[in-house]
Amino acid sequence: MRLHTPSSRSGFTLVEILVALGIFVVGMGSLVGLLMAATWSHRQAQIETDVTLLVDSLVSEIESSPHFVIRQPLANIQKRESRQYPGFSYNVRFEALDSVGFEVLSEIEVEWAERGEKQTRMFRTILLRKFPY
Repeated sequence: MRLHTPSSRSGFTLVEILVALGIFVVGMGSLVGLLMAATWSHRQAQIETDVTLLVDSLVSEIESSPHFVIRQPLANIQKRESRQYPGFSYNVRFEALDSVGFEVLSEIEVEWAERGEKQTRMFRTILLRKFPY
């Protein structure tokens, strides 16, 4: 049986502590990088969702408008700020696809600023106009 004498030392060496500290620093750096990437990805998804919801509400508003009937002239909408989604603006352009004006191509361009740069998304859809009652 071996007895511990006061001259025997226990604990970690300086090299072991430095290796453990290095592994810890690399792991924490990776976690911070992962957190930053997740934050950026979340912000991009939030912007895409807001843009899509804005366009969906615009299309619903256009289709339910009493002016969106055949034989009524369609006026393009130029650079209007969104009340529902602050920081977003949009342009809407209409183009009749047939001689009667029943089918209308609508192009909706949404703009916003992100990190000081102007971003845009273009949406195109064909809308069917109603007959007046």
